[in-house]
Amino acid sequence: MDKTKRLLANLTFTFVARAAELLAGLLIIGMLTRYLGLDEFGRYSVLMAVCWVTLPFLNMGFPKIFVREIAQRKKKAPTYILIGWTWNILMTLVLFFILLSIHLGYEFEQIAALLLISLTGGIMAMTQTAGSLSIAFQYMHYETIPALISMTVLTVLIAVGIYFQQGLNVILSAYAAAYLIGLVLTVKLTNKLFPYLQKIKRITLSRNETKKLLKESLQIALFQILVQLHLYLSVFLLKAMAGNAAAALFQAPFRIFTRVQIIPMTCIPVLLPIFSKLFFAEKNEELRRTSETLFKSMLLICLLLTFYAASLADLFIPLILGSDFQASAQVFRVLSFSISFFFLNTMFNALFIASKKTALTVWIQSGGVFFCILINFVLIPVSGTIGSSWAIVISGGIIFLANCFFFRKLLPGIPVKTLLTVIISGAVGSLVALQTQEGALPLSLFLGTVVCLLSIFALRLVSGKDIKAIYTIVKQPPI
Repeated sequence: MDKTKRLLANLTFTFVARAAELLAGLLIIGMLTRYLGLDEFGRYSVLMAVCWVTLPFLNMGFPKIFVREIAQRKKKAPTYILIGWTWNILMTLVLFFILLSIHLGYEFEQIAALLLISLTGGIMAMTQTAGSLSIAFQYMHYETIPALISMTVLTVLIAVGIYFQQGLNVILSAYAAAYLIGLVLTVKLTNKLFPYLQKIKRITLSRNETKKLLKESLQIALFQILVQLHLYLSVFLLKAMAGNAAAALFQAPFRIFTRVQIIPMTCIPVLLPIFSKLFFAEKNEELRRTSETLFKSMLLICLLLTFYAASLADLFIPLILGSDFQASAQVFRVLSFSISFFFLNTMFNALFIASKKTALTVWIQSGGVFFCILINFVLIPVSGTIGSSWAIVISGGIIFLANCFFFRKLLPGIPVKTLLTVIISGAVGSLVALQTQEGALPLSLFLGTVVCLLSIFALRLVSGKDIKAIYTIVKQPPI
């Protein structure tokens, strides 16, 4: 398979995997909001938030480093995977005992929930470590197949648990079981691609090599923890300041919002090796052209997504989540304003890792977390879940502007275009949403789409030169 076909195939397989996660996520959220209700779904949201926040602590930032290193030194793959799995298991045990010590005196059911959360996170971390090999080799179907099967199993297990009226711990057990199946499949497929299991038995870990990897991986892990804190702090703060119901009203639409990130996450596994090789080869002009084209293309997608998310929130959020979550529609509309920030920040992360500037990302993300906490404390007492939504938007914008500053020479003009994109698409989408109750939604949606398409050209997100550049990248990818 030539490079062009491999690139397109990898993008397709990665998109299929993320689309499966999106579909399964929507089905699962829809089932759980109706089954658990506001208060119990709020408890479930907090437990799962603990899982997502601690996942970077469990994978130690190794998967992203392994993708870069294995892409350049394939023979070292068994050593990297052994190092990763060793730390994954160790950190899982540490996490469980930390959670247990915090919740001493709890009943068995609550301790079991903590064990299941730790176990699920550990399994996911080990899967990411093994999966880094197929990403580095750019055989993305070895990541797609386990994702499809594990998401299918998870959806079925949760549906069965709901049918038999099982409790929250059974639902958490479904996550652990489904992800364990995904781990087994990932190991089998990646070992078929590169037989590392037999070589692992003969490997003696070097303290110096492990120390060298840990130095950078801890920076990435800290950065990823900060990213997850930025995403899920609002849930913890809402629970503490406004109760489980408020946390549920925010977290349900927010889980849908984060699922939309399949688009940039589809690109990152493919782009990271490309960015890494361009930085390593110091092909600065080629890197600038490639980055500019990709960022502007992603911004074009963000404009349309923001418009439709803001326009259709009142229609689709209650349909997905149930009538008890009607108030979540406004939360989702506000969150839609941060789509551009989240998508482009994800692209920036690939640039930081490829250029080995991970320490900068930690400082930037720390600032974002600080502002998120500050804005939440100010706005939650005033406007509850809506205040938390604006905290996500504003702090995400601050992180985006900081990222733009450090790559200002590589991507000039992106901050202004992004802010105008957010304002135009969000404002037009909100105006269209006002027509929903008057029955004029189809016409307003059509006119809004036309305005967005015209603004694409006005913002110079698309031009003949850009279309030619995209065609060149697809035809001859800069690998």
